[in-house]
Amino acid sequence: MKMNNLNIKRKKKIYKRNQLWLPSIEDKISQYNCLVAVGANHLFYKAGLITVLRA
Repeated sequence: MKMNNLNIKRKKKIYKRNQLWLPSIEDKISQYNCLVAVGANHLFYKAGLITVLRA
């Protein structure tokens, strides 16, 4: 049970960070050819950066 709560908190933290970065990433990739380097956890789930950017 305790581990599940940690995973939920971790996912929420990653989601919030993705939402903060998203406007800047979208702005830059619309203007320039870019390489965006992030940790693997920012790519997973329905709110992962790749999924959100493709939407």
